[in-house]
Amino acid sequence: MDRVGERHIRGGRRRRSSSKFSFVDSKDRSWVQVSDAMAGLLGKFFDFVHRNSSTDLAGAKATFSDRQKRGLETLIRLIGRSIKECPAFVHYVVSPEDQQRRVSLLGF
Repeated sequence: MDRVGERHIRGGRRRRSSSKFSFVDSKDRSWVQVSDAMAGLLGKFFDFVHRNSSTDLAGAKATFSDRQKRGLETLIRLIGRSIKECPAFVHYVVSPEDQQRRVSLLGF
């Protein structure tokens, strides 16, 4: 997390949190670098979902190879585990249409 984001979170009102957060320099933590890469991939995924209709997404999903299907199932499991760990992870700031497209591909 960058310093601006850190100041924003730390500078806000004190709230009770169900999750534990800490601020670290990503250069010192390889898992933070992995997380940054995953965030980038998820961003590309949601951009793809945003740019395509539900019909196009269903068509693309129907052509997935077995390996792609397993990859999507793994993504769905990982996102589900993340949501259980931190419900704020599921916060979306997208249109209802984009939410419906996401549901058509991920099932939630």
